[in-house]
Amino acid sequence: MTCIVAATNGTKVFMAADSCAVDETSISSRKTPKIFIKGSFLLGYCQSFRLGQIAQYAFDPPALPTIKLTDDVLTGYMVKNFVPALKKCLEENNFPYHDDDKDDWEIIVGIKGRIFVVENDWQVGLDIHNYWASGAGAHIALGALFACEDMEPNARLMVALNAAKEFSPFVREPFNFLSV
Repeated sequence: MTCIVAATNGTKVFMAADSCAVDETSISSRKTPKIFIKGSFLLGYCQSFRLGQIAQYAFDPPALPTIKLTDDVLTGYMVKNFVPALKKCLEENNFPYHDDDKDDWEIIVGIKGRIFVVENDWQVGLDIHNYWASGAGAHIALGALFACEDMEPNARLMVALNAAKEFSPFVREPFNFLSV
């Protein structure tokens, strides 16, 4: 289930998500957006609605460093501050992030024109591309994002989500869009 897509123009991060929820026997569209703004951060999640609920309503990201925010400084912040605080919050709220059913979760974090990915092993990624996608429709969306690199960010995200909806049974409208 899910397709979360993000793109940046170097100063602003744009993110969009589908609304699909799937289990072994059914599919539905949820009202709860899979992307949200938390202070200076734009977050999107896949795999577990519980993960998203905790991140949105119980997690308070640590303050950003007050020095110049280079890629290296922000990566260090994500590794040393953001991830440990998120992990602690998930543990305090009994999120079973080591269960087999939850092993594929991923969180996209947009901050200061960068797109970071926090994976289920707590690894922090900062890709060389100015876009990323997560979830069941990610591979389809990444191809679309690559193919329309010259478009405006929100238009690219729409193309990517429509491609994922067309070719994945696990991506469904309505689509939600945010930027920070």
